[in-house]
Amino acid sequence: MVSGALDIMWHVVSISSNASSELVSADGWVYLRRSSRFWPSLPSRTTPRAGLAAVTLNGTTVLALGGSPRTYSTCLASVEALDLAGALHWTPYPSMTTPRYWHAAAVLLGVIYVAGGQSCPTNDGLASVEAFDDGAWRAVASMTTKRISFALVALEEGAAMNGGLLVAAGGLVEGPHGVKRLA
Repeated sequence: MVSGALDIMWHVVSISSNASSELVSADGWVYLRRSSRFWPSLPSRTTPRAGLAAVTLNGTTVLALGGSPRTYSTCLASVEALDLAGALHWTPYPSMTTPRYWHAAAVLLGVIYVAGGQSCPTNDGLASVEAFDDGAWRAVASMTTKRISFALVALEEGAAMNGGLLVAAGGLVEGPHGVKRLA
């Protein structure tokens, strides 16, 4: 990991562990190569997004998933992809089944998972989880509680994981007595 890099970023969405490790930030997309000390700009997304989630796929593609276009009265289900190894321009990707913002995303064994967040315009918390595999989004088992603004971590190796494990950590939980912060 790059020392001191995280304190200048508002939203870190990807850290890769290979030799060309890159950190990617929110709007005004920039990246940091491990061997560099400056942040070159990347092309702007075609759709403004606040409260989005993002993942890297295959080590070369960044996906911007959902979010809200500047106001939280509208949520997005749309997804955009940026190929860092190719033409460096954003292209549409198949939309998720559920519009959401302040959600989390991770890639586990090549499958993209998007979980939780909030819906619009009600701002209700979501426990739903969907997966993108074989060119389509599909609903998978929901989380046991509604989570907002949290981390989703994919663990792929280890005998106890039996095919991988997704871990939802921290954030806010919506329950019968309102919203509370998790440690």
